[in-house]
Amino acid sequence: PPVTFPAWCTCVTGVNPGHVRTGMEFRITGQAMGTSGTLKLASGKELIAKTWTPTEITVSTGDATPLGEHVISVVTPAGEAGTVTVRVSENPPLLESVAPDTGRVGDRVVLKGKRFGERTGARLLVLGSEVTDIESWKPGEIAFKLPKLSESVGAQVVQLESGSGRSNELPFAYVRPYAEVMVPDPSLPGKVVTIRGRDFGSTKGTVLFDVPGKPLEVVSWGDRAIEVKLPADAAGPVQVK
Repeated sequence: PPVTFPAWCTCVTGVNPGHVRTGMEFRITGQAMGTSGTLKLASGKELIAKTWTPTEITVSTGDATPLGEHVISVVTPAGEAGTVTVRVSENPPLLESVAPDTGRVGDRVVLKGKRFGERTGARLLVLGSEVTDIESWKPGEIAFKLPKLSESVGAQVVQLESGSGRSNELPFAYVRPYAEVMVPDPSLPGKVVTIRGRDFGSTKGTVLFDVPGKPLEVVSWGDRAIEVKLPADAAGPVQVK
C-alpha cells in the first residue's frame, strides 16, 4: 500500500529519477521542507541544490559529483527531513572526430573525443567488429590500425563501447582498390606482370586469378602498382583484394 505522511511533518517522500548520469538533474520530493537547507552524502560532501521549495528540491550533478550509489540526507532548518538513494553514473564515451575518415585495411587512424577511460574493459568497434590492433589509448585519443572485415569496402561506422555505455557513431569509409590496366596484356603463363591502378594501399593484400580462384605470388606491392607472377596454367581474369 502507498505510504502516507502526517500533514504536519517535515518529510522526504521520494526521488526521481533514482539513477542519473553526470550532468543530469534529479528531484527530491517531500513536504514542509522549507526553502533552503543542506544535502549531505555519507562521506560528508555536500551537494548544491539548484532550486529548493517546500515540496521539491532540484539537484544538478556535475563533474565534481562522485560516481556510484549515494544516500543523501536532506537537512532543513527544522531538522533532518529524511534520506534518498541516488546512483550517479558516468556518461558514455563521446566521439568527436576520426582522421582520416577514409582508409584501407592496415591504415593508421586516430579517433578523438572524451571519456574514453581505460582500455581494459572497453572495445573499439568498426561495423560491430572489435579492433585489436591498438597503437595507443588515452582518455581523449585512440590510434589504431584498420582491421580487415568480411565487408571491408564502402561505408562503415566507428563506435566505442565502455563500462559506461556505447558512444555515438562516426562515419568511416573503406577505400575500394581499383585496377586500371595489366602490363603486358595479354601475357604468358609463368611471367611477371604489373597491375596498375589506385588505392591498393601500402599493406600487401591478395591478387586472385580466375576469380574466385587461388592467390597469385606477389612480387611487389605499392599503392598504384602491383607485380605478380602468373601461374603456369594461367588463363582468365585477375582481381585485387
